[in-house]
Formats: sequence, C-alpha cells, structure tokens
Amino acid sequence: MEALSSYMSKAGDQTLPDDAVEKTKHHILDTIAAMFSGADLPPGRVAHAFARKFKLFQGVTVVGSDVLCGPLEAALVNGMLAQSDETDDSHAARRSDR
Repeated sequence: MEALSSYMSKAGDQTLPDDAVEKTKHHILDTIAAMFSGADLPPGRVAHAFARKFKLFQGVTVVGSDVLCGPLEAALVNGMLAQSDETDDSHAARRSDR
C-alpha cells in the first residue's frame, strides 16, 4: 500500500508519454462520436426520453439534443449515450497485431 500510495502521489507531476496522450485523444473522439451516432438508436432515444422527463434543473447539455437538464441527469444520460453506439473501433489496430 505504501508503494502504491507513493506512486500515485507522484503521478500528477509526471509527463505522460506522447503515445499515451495521442491514444487518449483517439478514445475521447471515439466516445464523442458514439454519443452522436447513437443518439438516434434505441438506447439513445431512451436516454433522451429520460432527460426530457427528469429535467428538474436546467443548464447542462445533453449531447445530440436540445435538452438542458441538471448535472446528475446529464451525467447519467451522456454516459448512456457514450455506450449507445459503442463499437470499440479504437481498439481495432491492437486486435490485428495479435
């Protein structure tokens, strides 16, 4: 536990390798694309219907819609959208290397 705690406390001061930064950008872009492309699929429609029904507070964006809702609802819905058209295509290169 001491070794892990020490590593974690120093990690914030370390520079990430360039390939890790680049791969992270690809994963973020893949997730955002899944959110938009999945908005019209059944899981995305369910997520948007939930957001429209439970928008107690307004102010946070729900991706792929004109709905504004509270931060908790938006986090849930946007998380649902991130999985609504998930194809894991950012891992394709790794699979072909095997």
